Amino acid sequence: SGYRDFARRQEQQTAKRTVVSDLRETQKNASTGYKPTGCTGTLVGFSFRVTSLANPVRYETAVVCTNPLGGADIVTVLKTVSLTSNIFFRANPNPNPIIFNALGRGTNIPISTSLSVSSTNNASGASFDLPVTITRNGEIQ
Repeated sequence: SGYRDFARRQEQQTAKRTVVSDLRETQKNASTGYKPTGCTGTLVGFSFRVTSLANPVRYETAVVCTNPLGGADIVTVLKTVSLTSNIFFRANPNPNPIIFNALGRGTNIPISTSLSVSSTNNASGASFDLPVTITRNGEIQ
């Protein structure tokens, strides 16, 4: 059982690194003003959205652009990720999606938000949490 706990924590560390890496890529694309070819309006920013808390947990990153014809912004998904079955988020981030505004103009987060990348020891039911915090300025900790 000690080995299973160790293996699960390793899976969890890997999942946290993946989430942080995707958040940082989303943040970098926004701060540099990267505009993919499908974005015909003005670049608003890039988003990170948890789409499912059920097993497996899923999230997506997307580019957000204004609609050149008016109306709602156009969101184009760039990447969809499913985490391994032992890994979960305790809750959706608030807000969901998190939007990193273009050219370093912060986020849509009022104060700060966090995601807790968690895993559960199936034998004991104990869980292990690895928090990821995103500040309103877009800092990822």
